[in-house]
Amino acid sequence: MSKTDPFVTVTLCMYEDGVTCSNDGIVTAGGLLVLRDLGSKHLNGDEICRTEVVEDNLNPDFHTSFKVDYVFEKSNTILMIKVYDEDKKGSKDLKDHELVGTSYLTIGQLMGAPSNVCTRALRKAGTSDDLGSVTLRAEEVCECLDTVTLQFGGLKLANKDGFFGKSDPFLQIKRCNEDGSYTLVHKTEVVMDNLSPTWKEETLSVSMICNNDYHRPLRLQVYDWDKDGSHDDMGFVDTSLASLVASAGRPEGRLKVLCGGKQAGQLETKVARVDKKEAEPTLATYMSAGLQLSLMVAVDYTASNGKTTDPASLHFLGPSGSGGNQYQQAIEQIGGILEPYDSDRKFPIWGYGGFGEFSKGEQKHTSHCFELAGSEVVGAKGLLDAYSSSFEADYALQLSGPTNFAPVILKAREHAKAVAEANGGQAYSVLLIITDGEITDMKETKHAIIGACEEPISVIIVGVGNCEFKKMTILDGDGEDGLTTKDGMKASRDIVQFVPFRDFKDDKEKLATATLAEFPAQVIEYLKSKNIQPKKD
Repeated sequence: MSKTDPFVTVTLCMYEDGVTCSNDGIVTAGGLLVLRDLGSKHLNGDEICRTEVVEDNLNPDFHTSFKVDYVFEKSNTILMIKVYDEDKKGSKDLKDHELVGTSYLTIGQLMGAPSNVCTRALRKAGTSDDLGSVTLRAEEVCECLDTVTLQFGGLKLANKDGFFGKSDPFLQIKRCNEDGSYTLVHKTEVVMDNLSPTWKEETLSVSMICNNDYHRPLRLQVYDWDKDGSHDDMGFVDTSLASLVASAGRPEGRLKVLCGGKQAGQLETKVARVDKKEAEPTLATYMSAGLQLSLMVAVDYTASNGKTTDPASLHFLGPSGSGGNQYQQAIEQIGGILEPYDSDRKFPIWGYGGFGEFSKGEQKHTSHCFELAGSEVVGAKGLLDAYSSSFEADYALQLSGPTNFAPVILKAREHAKAVAEANGGQAYSVLLIITDGEITDMKETKHAIIGACEEPISVIIVGVGNCEFKKMTILDGDGEDGLTTKDGMKASRDIVQFVPFRDFKDDKEKLATATLAEFPAQVIEYLKSKNIQPKKD
């Protein structure tokens, strides 16, 4: 007895080898049709967009847009588009709504289509019925943080409801595309029974309105709202954001509304005010201006790693070409990424939880922070060499315990502070702690991390071996309350990232990505908190 109330979800999926997406939106895996929800063995991803609901409309035009990175050389990304009929108003749970149909396309297909427009048929498992189609349009975004505050009013608009009523007008803003078509970018509220309405003042993104082209043609389209979704055209005005800003609040801000080639009232630009905003500096901005990134490494020498001569030991040094143990792989991957951003490429490397002849005449004892190379080493290769050399006979290093992090973090904190001071504040350090087990000094480690939040340092913990690492997730501080102590101390920012090596041991690139995922945001947060700006020439 009524029409569908459609909305759309878009999910960005990564697919496996052997999965293909044809130009008509058919996804196959090993020759078999794929029309499954997320969680299948073929498609996994995250929802990146959910549009507004358009009530009672089988041909809806959605104004919700979304951004997605387009990387030319990465072809294994599919957009999964699902159209739903809203059954339970306001519910965010997709199980409460009826699936109308699904379609797929790759970002490459969208960007390679004429005018970057793709139309795909909607399909549903178990049926061959015509379920309609969905159309996507893509456009490269010109990054712009400017906003514009707009308010429009109507004057003596044409009445579409006859002698016994008045129209219920609402306004749509559409931007012109290169092929002459228009894309809906914004829609106002409906003003009931009023031929001279004033719509609410709203602040919108300039990027959304005109993609930062103030002279790009815009169309202001007025409609008379109807409950059944068949809204009546009340006319339009062609203009641009530049024209709206120049004429707002002035007589020339009253624009003729055209409907069927005849004037059908006026639109008044009451407010069109632009707020210019400078882009926040990114990590790339700081690095281009000379920010130094420095790496520090701490290696676990506790006995739980196993005897170094045992092939099952986490410290076992295999033959050349074997790929290295988990400690070596973590050092190589993360050190290789950070090395180019440090001008002198000199890094300290420490051990903890072992004992040996760390200085002449000193009695052997367990140390929770000792130098491996006697001084800083050069580059990722220097780090690897220092680690390998630590097991040579003349170093007399033996595995011991327990596992304590606090001494290493305190040492790294002071080193990071000194490096920053030597570079006029334009330096940030990363402490890479590689460990095979849980720590025994949780209280002291928490206090050390909380204190380090005030210094230019982040801590990356890579867990090797098969330990559960339950305590490490506490240090990560990604929970709602962040990192806190029993005596009420709380970390001012999140500086710790924990990654279990076993989850990425077969993919070195993903290991590096996971360990450094939070790093750019941590650097920017610290620099902003200290009001440190990029250096100027």
